Amino acid sequence: MLALGAPGVWQHTSSLPSLAVKRPASARLDPPRSPGGCVLCAAFLGLVPFAEGLRWRGGQRSVRRSSVRSGTTGPNVAQLLAGLDHSALVDLTPEASALEPRRSRAVKAGHYVPILPEPLPDPELVAISDSMCRDLGVDSEAMRSEEMLKMLAGEVENTNLKPWATPYGTSVNGCFSADSPFGPWGYGDGRAISLGVFKLKEPWELQLKGAGRTPFSRNFDGRAVLRSCVREFLASEAMHHLGVPTARALSVVTSSERVTRPWYMHPSQEMSRERFSPPRCDQDEAAAVLCRCARSFWRVGHVELFARRSSSTELMDFLWHVFRRDFPELVAVHRRLDDLIMAFFQEFVQQQAELVAEWLRVGYVHGNMNSDNCLLCGQTLDYGPFAFMEGYDPSYQPFTSDKTGHYAFDQQPAATLATVRVLAENIVHALPAKEQGGCAEHLKKITASFQESFDAAHCDRCRRKLGVKTWDANAAEMWRQLLELMARTDADYTILFRSLVWLDVDKADLKDLERAFPSLPSGELHLAWTQWLRGYCNQLQRDGLTVEVRRAEMRAASPKYVPRNWMLFESYDAASRGNYHVTRGMLELFTAPYDEQPVFEEAYFRRAPDWAKSKGGIYFMS
Repeated sequence: MLALGAPGVWQHTSSLPSLAVKRPASARLDPPRSPGGCVLCAAFLGLVPFAEGLRWRGGQRSVRRSSVRSGTTGPNVAQLLAGLDHSALVDLTPEASALEPRRSRAVKAGHYVPILPEPLPDPELVAISDSMCRDLGVDSEAMRSEEMLKMLAGEVENTNLKPWATPYGTSVNGCFSADSPFGPWGYGDGRAISLGVFKLKEPWELQLKGAGRTPFSRNFDGRAVLRSCVREFLASEAMHHLGVPTARALSVVTSSERVTRPWYMHPSQEMSRERFSPPRCDQDEAAAVLCRCARSFWRVGHVELFARRSSSTELMDFLWHVFRRDFPELVAVHRRLDDLIMAFFQEFVQQQAELVAEWLRVGYVHGNMNSDNCLLCGQTLDYGPFAFMEGYDPSYQPFTSDKTGHYAFDQQPAATLATVRVLAENIVHALPAKEQGGCAEHLKKITASFQESFDAAHCDRCRRKLGVKTWDANAAEMWRQLLELMARTDADYTILFRSLVWLDVDKADLKDLERAFPSLPSGELHLAWTQWLRGYCNQLQRDGLTVEVRRAEMRAASPKYVPRNWMLFESYDAASRGNYHVTRGMLELFTAPYDEQPVFEEAYFRRAPDWAKSKGGIYFMS
């Protein structure tokens, strides 16, 4: 297996905690609210139990439900609908037969299937991202209206929206997959329906995940569950505020509708299990819809599918649409399709190199890096079997289906390169046969530049995480030794790098990093760490950077808070009981992941609690 050692060097390697405060039955206490309205702050001040985030009412607990504003419409909602861009419906071809739009079937022609969502009954707002509302260009209070709640739950029949679902192909580790009831035609948006592209400030495509059946649902119900929607909602917004290019999340809406899904038992009941154990317990869960947003949801998998179909124009029409809508700056310079393909592919390769370098910087493991989860616009997509690194293990992969570790943490650059090659092999089919050979050769040369682009991006991020002035052979060796020590001592990835920010370089004391370890290393490992720290601190002193300059750069490269899966469990577990305060509070926490936020430190700047270790659905999942 390939493993990432020093940047640019590929090596071969074969009990739930409670913060509740007891109160007398007669107590009546409302938590104070911060200017941002965060209930979590009160929990850490000892005023409310964080795990529930509830109001105390004479010994009885009352949960504040959704914050929908009755009768609120607001001009920005009308502007949102007026800002629709229907270019996809104009440029692209729908499936010819739409008599049974939801029937599970092979869709062998057309770029999309016109289809209305199946709205959730009794919709209830779990959370909405004020940050995403601002970027979308709408008023967040107006987005909480009953009218918008219905739309976010899938009720769009009386609007000017013309939703669609799309077919796409998929490659697994660079190899095209036909593992579907319909062979190569069976993949697509199985539970995601795009509402449209909205142009207020900048273009955003809005998509409802869990909005009901499509032809690509493969006889499933097309629903998402509250658990997965809350995870993706928080992870998407956290990644955005971490500075990682990503699809965003606007809202989560739940419902009285229930669905059954195989999943893992509650951590309080689940025993530690083997890493690749599948879920074995049918769970009755609340249905939910996530509204996610991206510059565009067109994927590498779309290029694959349209290249494999017999129609010679489908791929060409698709690319012209993508270039005009999502890359207008390239269209302004290049008029010929072959020139556009070259310019776009060059940008795509650079974006992918930067993206995977960002993943490694924050300790993110995507889990399922198939080509259908790779957006052409260069944003992270699909927060399914993902994780953020806890104890450092370069081979960590939370996705149980990837038993070979192709998509493990340190294999993500290689997996990204495999998808880059898939795009290069397929995109040339948009050109006439006589032009494909020359274009393919140019694309191979651009593909070869990925490694250099990734190395440059990754090395710069490693330099900033270490706080050294320049990246050279000495810094690369220092980085390699550090990762080796971290792996040998199970050092927490996020905590270790954040603790380096505050290291006293005059003392080089390992105790400054103690929080990152299960226990302070002893014996030979203590000596190895001490020697590394001395060399590291000597390098920092030789660099001559002021403490303020060095720490500012390191803090900006190493977040203090990331959405760890055990944290997300706390959020969706509370939400499953009708308590949405934890989700809303964590959203506030993740809007400033580089800030100290000392009120959250004890609860969240810590290693995984014992109750979460080696548990299905947290440490690993299907």
